[in-house]
Amino acid sequence: MGRGFRFGWLQAAGLGLALGCGNDPSLRAGEGNADGNETAAGGTGLSPGGRAPGIMSEEDEQILVEDEPDVEVSPGVAEPGSSGANTQGVTSPELWYSNGDLLVYIALSKEDGTIESMVTSTIRGLPVGSNGITMMPDGSLLGVRTKKKDGTAFYRIAKPPRTASDVTPEMLGDMPDGLLLEGLYTDCDGRLYAMDSGRDVTSSAGNRLLRIDGDLQAGDFAYEVITDLAGSSVTDIDDMGPGIALDGSTITDNPGLAIDTGSIYDFSYTEGTGTLNGKGGTWAIHALGGLFFADNVARVFVMDTDAGLFLYDSKLGTQLGSIGVGPEPTPGTTEFRGDSGLTGPITDCVSAFPPSRAPL
Repeated sequence: MGRGFRFGWLQAAGLGLALGCGNDPSLRAGEGNADGNETAAGGTGLSPGGRAPGIMSEEDEQILVEDEPDVEVSPGVAEPGSSGANTQGVTSPELWYSNGDLLVYIALSKEDGTIESMVTSTIRGLPVGSNGITMMPDGSLLGVRTKKKDGTAFYRIAKPPRTASDVTPEMLGDMPDGLLLEGLYTDCDGRLYAMDSGRDVTSSAGNRLLRIDGDLQAGDFAYEVITDLAGSSVTDIDDMGPGIALDGSTITDNPGLAIDTGSIYDFSYTEGTGTLNGKGGTWAIHALGGLFFADNVARVFVMDTDAGLFLYDSKLGTQLGSIGVGPEPTPGTTEFRGDSGLTGPITDCVSAFPPSRAPL
């Protein structure tokens, strides 16, 4: 679900978002199922966009700084060409979510971001509750189940299956003090963030963005408060996603795209302020960098409470056509078919989060 810039990264003074995907509304729908079978889905392509950021030597980056000082960037975003963490072993675009007794893997087309296949696994031993999820740099999945007013349970899936399987996650324990966590988020250096929903999961009262500094696998839930969101312009953030730089290809971790019950915001995670980008999905959002796609255009994905999956154009603030529908969980294991955040691999990206108080 430290923040210093590395040597050779290109830094400007602020952050901005740009086009996440094309604006073709004629995408075909596909259906997933809950029996572990893969389900294909097709769709029309998206318009080609910006060039992929290259991996340059430190010398070349210095030349770029000296020779191209007028490259247009918005405040706080490093210029195109910077490189951050990448998820180990993941070379194709994909999304993940979990709801009820299901773990869902979605393989996406490199050509246009539509669904190629959807694989459903049975996940055992998780409590009933809303699901937050994020992919870590080692390719593992870290998740939370928010149990209404009974706190939050953390779990980990070390090797997420891409074929239908029975999955027993590693239960890491409950968040201390009964904190209600919703969205999980991983920044460009692989650090973990969680959205503390405060008093309840419907208002901004007591909301905070936390960075988990402790070793969860060792039972250490230590955290630091990055932002007090009690007075945030967004009522209650359900899921946090990356943003997209002005080149249309590079992922940025702050600001990002945050979703609150179908309202999507260009949101500064460190300032707690945001402006409405548009409407789409319900409680789930994620963006994948352009390096995963043939046209080098980053894409934004959202999911609604019926597990409908959609591409979202963050430049136009518009939800595009359906690309598929997720499977139906076993009755009694969840209240909604799509009660989960979305996650995927970390791509080439730059960071604007503050340094951590804890060593890496």
